[in-house]
Amino acid sequence: MEVNPRGLSVGSAAICSLVLTLAVGAADRGLLDAVRADDTRTARALLKAGADPNMRDDIGATALMYAAAFGSPDGMRVLLDAGADVGAFSSGGATALMWATGDATKVRLLLDRRAAANARMKDGTTALVTAARRGNTDVIRLLLARGADPKTSAMEKAELLRIAHDEHPETRQILVDAGIELRDLAPGVPALTNYPVSNTSVIRELLDMGANPNPRGRFPMLALAVFQGYMDTARLLTERGTDINAKTPQDVTPLMMAAAAPRPDPAIVRLLIEKRADLGARDKAGRTALDWALLQGDTPVARLLREAGTQAMAPPQPTPPAVGQPRDARSAVTEAVARLRPVGPVLYERRKCISCHHQTLPLMAMKLASTRGVAVDAEAMAHPVQSIVEVWNGRRENLMLGGARDGGGANELTYGLLAFAESGVPPNSATDAAASNLVSTQRTDGSWVFLDTRPPQADNSRIPFTAMAIRGLDVYGPPGQREGIKTTLARAREFLRAASPASTQDDAFKLLGLVWSRVPAAEIAAQAKRLLALQREDGGWGQLPTMASDAYATGEALYALQASGTSPKSRMYQKSVAYLLRTQLADGTWYVRSRAFGFQPYFESGFPHGTDQFISASATAWAAIALTYVL
Repeated sequence: MEVNPRGLSVGSAAICSLVLTLAVGAADRGLLDAVRADDTRTARALLKAGADPNMRDDIGATALMYAAAFGSPDGMRVLLDAGADVGAFSSGGATALMWATGDATKVRLLLDRRAAANARMKDGTTALVTAARRGNTDVIRLLLARGADPKTSAMEKAELLRIAHDEHPETRQILVDAGIELRDLAPGVPALTNYPVSNTSVIRELLDMGANPNPRGRFPMLALAVFQGYMDTARLLTERGTDINAKTPQDVTPLMMAAAAPRPDPAIVRLLIEKRADLGARDKAGRTALDWALLQGDTPVARLLREAGTQAMAPPQPTPPAVGQPRDARSAVTEAVARLRPVGPVLYERRKCISCHHQTLPLMAMKLASTRGVAVDAEAMAHPVQSIVEVWNGRRENLMLGGARDGGGANELTYGLLAFAESGVPPNSATDAAASNLVSTQRTDGSWVFLDTRPPQADNSRIPFTAMAIRGLDVYGPPGQREGIKTTLARAREFLRAASPASTQDDAFKLLGLVWSRVPAAEIAAQAKRLLALQREDGGWGQLPTMASDAYATGEALYALQASGTSPKSRMYQKSVAYLLRTQLADGTWYVRSRAFGFQPYFESGFPHGTDQFISASATAWAAIALTYVL
């Protein structure tokens, strides 16, 4: 077997032989492995045999940092008693204290050993910031009691306040008690874009302080508020000087984004109309708000826009004709995989992006197809793995410190770990970092969220990301974190049990999350029945009740149903197989129209369907995945 310069195996065993090569010796590597696994007996023996208690990995992280993140207090004491430097910095300036802020006992131990409470990374991150990112109020209080000063830099205050008003509101009162409030952010007023549109009170406070109601960003604040469905914030912004017709670089207006929101609200659309939103505005593709609304079918919002005088102006976009004679399932999967294979490297080369549509879902499709005898070359499967590991390792320390704003957040991490789990990729430093980040960024209600403007793949629902986080943490949770991860998974399971699905994707991933969290069979059966009830007469599923069947929703539904125990030989499954086979196109793909509000410059990746290529690639992957189960 060859190992390429990035440390990933190539050849016939590319996936299962994934190796991470760190620039450390064998004895030191063994010590890191023992610390990661919280194997104190082996760690003690290696130290006695001469292993360096201050050894470092490729990002300068020490064995004590590994113990702080993955091990137990006892494992940390073994290293400290052997001479580990409690104040050692990684290449980025992090300390063991910063890595330990998920656990008050570990933090107390390090502080007792004279760890610096106010140590600061090169980017200004402190232990207080990493504790806040994790929502660990006990650790925040402990650090403050032991001398941590949240007022030493404007960056630290701003980040603590952003977290308190967005990700972890439970930390807000602690900051107030420590003398940190929004009005203390002078000089200057923080931009509204640093704070969530869900928090109307903080937006009002910032506006009262003089914040610009029209801050520059990817999307106007009003557009984000109406897209995410926050009426109170939308009304506030319209009353405080926001531009009702502010446009994105693609000439998309707030009215268009309200019309095509994941859960469009007629009351919000009515508010914009009353505030004199431009009903005739057209984006750069020639679409009006009604054109955007009609992507979801004949919805109440579409009817409201018609009544207000909005017209559909975009030229009809016919669906490409399906293949004349449907293929058999094996041929259909073979053709689909062939179209998916080359697009991931193109996207990665252009953007260094590890997307669900061009990398993770195609990886799942290729791996599952290969296990059922479809010829897929090893290099094709190795590339997405290699790309994901490379990206995650490139920002490993930020992930280890609970950073949630770097890269694709929960979207990227959960899709990536799901694809790795389905593909048999072994644990490595990249999966450790991804799993540790998910543990740190779970919300108080047990969920994970990723706010985006590109439904359905990221439609602001918490259900899919929470389900995939369960799968990823179950497979890739580092051994030393197992007890804590049990609590994390239990909270996620309870969130899913109580969650109310609003789309086929929600129903499919709720079912998957219940399966992956091993709830009683009766609960799984009840959710499977709910998902099955959404199947249409044509054998497919639609993304929403008002939308026609498509391969994206159908593939997701079948993937979830088979995971729950539905037989691919069942009449229902076979009916859906027939739907997928007769809707596949001659070129081997499935076409789905996009309803995403993109923000990156468009380019051709080699997958067909122009600006609809990204959702169509996802649909093709989901359809291929569903069909592999009948091979």
